[in-house]
Amino acid sequence: MVNARGNGRATMADRRVRAGILGIDGSGVALLEALRSCERIELIALADNDRDLAKNRASELGVEAYDDYRSFVVEQPMDALFVSVPPFACHEHLKLAASRGVHVWRAPPLARTVHEAEGLIRAFEKSNTRLVVGRRWQFMSEAAGLADVEATIGRPYAARGVALIHESDPLAWRGDSERAGGGVLIDRAYGLIDAIVQTMHLPDEVQATTARRSGTQPYDTEDVASATLRYQSGAMAAVFAHRRARPTTWSLVFDGPEGSLILEPPRLAVQTTDGGEHVPPCPTEKVICAAQVRAFAQAILAEAKTYPSPASQHLATVAVIETAYLSARTGEPESPAQLYHLHDLPMPSRVSTEEEEDEGQSEQA
Repeated sequence: MVNARGNGRATMADRRVRAGILGIDGSGVALLEALRSCERIELIALADNDRDLAKNRASELGVEAYDDYRSFVVEQPMDALFVSVPPFACHEHLKLAASRGVHVWRAPPLARTVHEAEGLIRAFEKSNTRLVVGRRWQFMSEAAGLADVEATIGRPYAARGVALIHESDPLAWRGDSERAGGGVLIDRAYGLIDAIVQTMHLPDEVQATTARRSGTQPYDTEDVASATLRYQSGAMAAVFAHRRARPTTWSLVFDGPEGSLILEPPRLAVQTTDGGEHVPPCPTEKVICAAQVRAFAQAILAEAKTYPSPASQHLATVAVIETAYLSARTGEPESPAQLYHLHDLPMPSRVSTEEEEDEGQSEQA
């Protein structure tokens, strides 16, 4: 057996990616199971700031355990690192991984700000390694044969997304705006905004409102948020998120001239203008997670040309969210273009496709 860097005598079919996982609690539970089930992955180590959890789980799996993230990245001969901890907990460690030639898959969000996102993208471009961000909605629709929204319903002129999440006190890091980068909008509605931006492209204006409910624990991040994305063409998208709601719900609807595409896990449907409805099979969360891991491994092993959801695509998503928070503070519509200008970034006329990433990634950053 050889790893992705090796030059042993194993056949292409035998090659595996030596991988580690950073964060094995919360969303890391499903990610760890996906890594274990992937035939292209050899799990060699794990890390979590809960020392006992890391030690016990590593013992069960027969791998190395760490509670110090820096030592984990420096000491382990990984080809790939899978990350399920929030940006504040690992930002510098991801740059360190890039400097060591380690490819990284991370759970969303990519970063808390455009400045952070740009720094990460540049670090991985410099080392010629991949940095990608998990994208549940894309794998869900692709698995159902609906990868191209425009081909399914025509160019969308409206979208509406809702994320209702029940979370109880204490919120821990999620209640700290400095560590979290914001509240429910960035933490729970990121996937909705990302899907809208990738499908309808960067909006001309964003207007947002946020609110915080007084709880039993002190915190300064929002519990409720709404954001409206407006386009010069007249297209519009609306997002609503609430983290004190019951039951937990995630839904996204695109309306186009030829019908509507509805993503409402575990349901996915296409409604046509004549009243018809097509309901293709919808993969489970377990299948979606496993598909993302497998696709990333195949990209590293050069069994696939590209990987959907490179970090550079997410720069626009982070810009829209940062603009929304600015709008919530000023009470006025704000433009994502101003952030691009502030950071001296070229304005995207449209969000890049994955085919363009390999050819022009550095130019777009």
